[in-house]
Amino acid sequence: GHDAPAGARSDSGKGGIRGGAPAETFRQRTGMLIFCIAGIQISYLCWGVMQERIMTRTYEGLREGGGTEPERFRSSKFLVFANRLAALLVAHLASRREPEPAAPAPPFRYSYCATSNVLSSVCQYEALKYVSFPTQVLAKSCKMVPTMVMGYVVSRRGYPLLDWLVAFAVTAGVVTFKLH
Repeated sequence: GHDAPAGARSDSGKGGIRGGAPAETFRQRTGMLIFCIAGIQISYLCWGVMQERIMTRTYEGLREGGGTEPERFRSSKFLVFANRLAALLVAHLASRREPEPAAPAPPFRYSYCATSNVLSSVCQYEALKYVSFPTQVLAKSCKMVPTMVMGYVVSRRGYPLLDWLVAFAVTAGVVTFKLH
């Protein structure tokens, strides 16, 4: 009896590279990764199209004063609330499938991120009243420079020269693209 090293193929040829796992596992994991990537991209695309349609189209309906003149959807806060309510439902369903963490973080640890996320979403919906969704997405690409500046000012975090050059190049590229 000689033991094969961990990860080596067994004599039957059914072993894989990692810890004797079947080779099919790698293909399944790769397929699942591709499926998830496609699902995320398709979801974001649909989300962007729906966001822009909701905020830029006019809707027929009764106005408060009794008129029937078409108007745009005005309540970006309601859209953010509906979005977060749906996310809460999905998170609740997902958390029921997973075991409780050994040491859950207290809710206040998430409050800063949650607050800034909600406020940025409200601003994002409000911005769609004035610019298109692709313009908004491109504008988000320009946030690297302000983020790096705040990282330096607030946290005294240094960045290599290459990072600054890349951030300015991306910002310049976006500005050039939008101006032409």
